[in-house]
Amino acid sequence: MGIFGVIGKMAGSKIIDKVEDELTKKQNREQTSGYCKYIKTNLVRISKMIADLENETKTLIEQIQANKGVKLSFREKGDFRKTKEKANKNLEYLYLVRDFFTALAKNASGLILKNEELMLVTKFAPYFDGVPVLDVDDDEDSDDSVLGAFKEVGQELKEAFISSKKGSNHFDFDEYLYRYSEKIEEYIMPDIDSAIESFNSVMAAQEATATPVAETPVAVASVASSEEIECPNCHTKLAANAKFCPECGNKVEAKKPAFCTECGEPINPGSKFCSSCGTKIG
Repeated sequence: MGIFGVIGKMAGSKIIDKVEDELTKKQNREQTSGYCKYIKTNLVRISKMIADLENETKTLIEQIQANKGVKLSFREKGDFRKTKEKANKNLEYLYLVRDFFTALAKNASGLILKNEELMLVTKFAPYFDGVPVLDVDDDEDSDDSVLGAFKEVGQELKEAFISSKKGSNHFDFDEYLYRYSEKIEEYIMPDIDSAIESFNSVMAAQEATATPVAETPVAVASVASSEEIECPNCHTKLAANAKFCPECGNKVEAKKPAFCTECGEPINPGSKFCSSCGTKIG
């Protein structure tokens, strides 16, 4: 095959990769919309699941803090190490839960998710049905021999020097969680409540907009009453999505999200930029 044939083959391969990438993103977006409805339907069960995990983690952290600097026996040291490992694993799941709801809220708001966020939602969703998505060894036929080790090194070299970057479909929980390693090491709990609250608000607003008034007036009224806001000028009660007050004509500012849509960190009231990543708010 001549040089032009090689170039043509490479170009064709890139086009195929791009088409496959776009199809995967489209599929993930559709799946994410489905997850929004599924999570909303099962939110009571899922919220209890999250609350139990949070309570267990807080108890573990208290045990760790209480044993710091304490002289322990050999057996107690082993138990203490297991407690720390369990607390770290729980915190990893909690940060993933927070980011999962953050991504769902963004998706339900009509925002375009990054490929990493789409992959996170797709890969993490099974957790809410009891699947331990961390530390799952998918390669049951892995080769632990010396020859297998050389093969693995060869594959890494191939990816490093031949492939300019990993495929867009690549997603690794350990790589993703690296950004939270310091917080996990310091046993800092993530703010999941704000992410769930924002997800609920977006889903409620969608339901209020999508439900015809003539068909179910009672349901609409109940949604409106729980989602009302107040005009800051004349204090007239308004619908949650109102942009102007019908009484005084005052422009109603949209309520800013309780969390950063970029990094998921809580936002202080009145802030114009996220204190964690610098993203502009609202």
